[in-house]
Amino acid sequence: MSAITAQQVRAAAKGRVNESNLASVLVPLHRYWERFGMDRPHRLAQYFAQFMHESGDYRYDR
Repeated sequence: MSAITAQQVRAAAKGRVNESNLASVLVPLHRYWERFGMDRPHRLAQYFAQFMHESGDYRYDR
């Protein structure tokens, strides 16, 4: 499985995505992709579902 792209995340979000918040998640995710098991589709789906919910589709970072 290849790394997820910003375009894929934007397509999954319900509204407008804050690009700075999105980058702050994608950069480390790509760096540690395999180390944390994100190369497995079920883990990636769970991670993004939870993160998108808690951040309001990347609108909030606090």
